[in-house]
Amino acid sequence: MAVFDPVRGRICLRVVYDGPAGAGKTTNLHRLASAFARPGDVAAPFALRERTVYFDWMELSAGAVGEYPISCQVLSVPGQLALAARRRAILARADGIVVVCDGATAPALDRYGDLPIVVQANKRDRAGGLRGTPDVPVVEAIAAEGVGVVDTFVAIIGAVARRLREDTEQGYRIPVGKAESLDELLASIAAVPIDAPGAAELFLEEALASA
Repeated sequence: MAVFDPVRGRICLRVVYDGPAGAGKTTNLHRLASAFARPGDVAAPFALRERTVYFDWMELSAGAVGEYPISCQVLSVPGQLALAARRRAILARADGIVVVCDGATAPALDRYGDLPIVVQANKRDRAGGLRGTPDVPVVEAIAAEGVGVVDTFVAIIGAVARRLREDTEQGYRIPVGKAESLDELLASIAAVPIDAPGAAELFLEEALASA
């Protein structure tokens, strides 16, 4: 949930990149960091053979709502089925969602509720095509080459900012407080249980990777 941090004098919100394993979620974050001249700012608390296990994280300045600047926490979630509970816990804290798909298959969006959503049709160097709607735009991308990455981010920030303006015009007051930090989120997500078969699968992968 977006909060107004009075110490920093800005609105802090969270955008989460969701999608199946290998869709390009983490690639988007690294390309975004490079585009904003901050290539070393993507943090991954733990990764297994370059696969996200908890989340990837960075923070960017992202325009303003009214007179207040926006600080955006940008996250990507683990795509493995064994980590679905962790993914759901992170998505539950989002202000906006980017759904990364392979560019040919339309993703299911009803599970995200009423949140602002942008679909990124990634890997558009492959055959296929998706069409957006006024409520859910589709941005074509080749994230591995940086194509469409900034456009996707701008689209979701615009959608979240519009929602915040509409809500405040209708009397909604943004809560005042400190935004959840990386370490606080990690502690919360680490406490989310993984099903036993999933834990065994991850342990085996880790052992094989170490060997």
